[in-house]
Amino acid sequence: MTESVDSPSSAPDGLHITSPTPYLDCELRLPHLSPYYRQIPAWQTVLILGLFALRTPFEIYILILSVTLIHEAGHCLVGLIAGLELDRIRVGPVELDSYRRLHWEWRRSSLLGGHALMLPKANSALPVRLAAYIAGGPAANIVCGLVVLELIPMRNAHLTGLAQLFVAGSFVAGFANLIPFRRYGFSSDGMKLVMLLLNKGQQWIFLLGRHAAIKGGETVQAAEIDPKFLLENEGSHDHVGANWVAYTVADRKGNYNQAARHLEACLAKSAIVPPEFREELILAAARFQATRRRRNDLARQWLDSSDGERSKINRAHTEALVLFSEGKIDEALAKADEEDRFVAQLPSGPWKTLHLQASRQLREIIEKGPVVPTSPAETL
Repeated sequence: MTESVDSPSSAPDGLHITSPTPYLDCELRLPHLSPYYRQIPAWQTVLILGLFALRTPFEIYILILSVTLIHEAGHCLVGLIAGLELDRIRVGPVELDSYRRLHWEWRRSSLLGGHALMLPKANSALPVRLAAYIAGGPAANIVCGLVVLELIPMRNAHLTGLAQLFVAGSFVAGFANLIPFRRYGFSSDGMKLVMLLLNKGQQWIFLLGRHAAIKGGETVQAAEIDPKFLLENEGSHDHVGANWVAYTVADRKGNYNQAARHLEACLAKSAIVPPEFREELILAAARFQATRRRRNDLARQWLDSSDGERSKINRAHTEALVLFSEGKIDEALAKADEEDRFVAQLPSGPWKTLHLQASRQLREIIEKGPVVPTSPAETL
């Protein structure tokens, strides 16, 4: 069970905190971002490129990425057969989303690994279909390793060495991923299979379904959120995601004390979430302090700790709300104009539609009055 954010024991070293939400009220510093997500600095980039100038390190890197590609392709192929749809796939630093757009992520988490996200199109036999999708990655590695093992060329020593490395890498990627473990909030394929087998993957299944519904333009009702999701803190991203959903629902219903507790739970575990999500949590804290508690001083502290380049749309939206809360209407409208320019650059799709709705609502509220809107990201 997750520790109550109202308890003084949530503070490090037994420090007594009087605030019911010490992270949200800036009485505690946020946990540092996990090293897993840190950007690769320039000097390390130069070193890596220097190594790639040599033939052998570059060939080994390509070989590792090929093993990763086979693993993620196995997830996708079996997922498609099982009736899922592709949301995104990443191999190394290159990611392809469902809109066929390429993205580049140059950080430690993306240097060698990969990721494939498939979303359900129906709920029938979903745990079984998800289990097949998860098992597809390790199975693809093991099968490809066995095939190459039978076809290893023996006349060329260089190709033989590369083929042997590929076989070894395939077996390591296949069998190691079947070991149940969790690190930096990520669950191995084996851990996900165990969770599905023990019926403990409900947070993950719920969040996948919610993502699929929003992507399809549907609205997720508050009644679909099971309170037991919030009690299952197994150290994964799913626990943070479940509390984020609960925060948005409570905030939308006007239960601001409850919303604060859920947002506090997200902030307390923000070390294990990706930088983009962590940035949104920071901006959500600024919006909450400005619009729900009218603590513009704390809102400004949260804004100062955010990265303006990482989430330009939500940053502009948040700054407009803070300015509106401070009574600076003209400056708030200028920020709303800035948000509109960023939204106009988005490709067509459900995400752009959500941002357009939020930006229109923001402008209406600034011009007319008393109710303050939520952020577009808080509907995601």
